[in-house]
Amino acid sequence: MNLKLNSIQSPSDPVWFFVTACLEEAFPVAERRSSESLAALFNHSEMTCQVILLDDTPIGVFNTWDLSLFRYIEHFAIVPSLRGKGFGKRVLHDYVRQVPPPVILEVEPPISTIAQRRIQFYENEEFVLCPNAYCQPAYDACKKQVTLQLMEYGNRLLPDRFDQVVDLLYQKVYQAHK
Repeated sequence: MNLKLNSIQSPSDPVWFFVTACLEEAFPVAERRSSESLAALFNHSEMTCQVILLDDTPIGVFNTWDLSLFRYIEHFAIVPSLRGKGFGKRVLHDYVRQVPPPVILEVEPPISTIAQRRIQFYENEEFVLCPNAYCQPAYDACKKQVTLQLMEYGNRLLPDRFDQVVDLLYQKVYQAHK
C-alpha cells in the first residue's frame, strides 16, 4: 500500500470536494474554515493544502503552514472508516521527520476521552502538550473562538516562547489580533 501526500493547487482540483467534505466531517464548524475561506488561501505561499492518498484513493487531509519560527499543522484528518489503522500515524511520523522542527498543532483540552486519546496519539509521536491557556480565534464573524491547547514536536518553543508562537499564529494563520 502506497501512502503519500498530494498538494492541492486550487478548488478546481478533482479532489476538492473530498477535501471540504473530510474537513466538515472531522471538525466542528468553529474549528474549520468555510470552503470559500480555504479556497482563498491557495494564493498564500505559507499554506499548503494536501490530500492523503492511499494507492491514489483520497483518505484524508493534511493542511500545514510554513511559518518563520515553526511549522504549523492546521488540519489533519483521516476518513472515519480508516481511523485506527495506522495511516495517520505514518503520515505524521513522516512529516515531522522531513521538516525542520519545531512543529506546532492545536488540540482540544484533555477533558473528554476522545480528546485524551487524540493527545496520546500525538504524544506517541513525541509531541508535548503545552500547559498554557490558549484560544483559537474565530475563523470568521459568524463563529466563536475555541478553547484549545497547543502541542509541539521539537520541544524548542513552548512554553518559554508561548506568546511569540501565539502572536505568529494569530497574525499569519487567523489574521487576528490578541
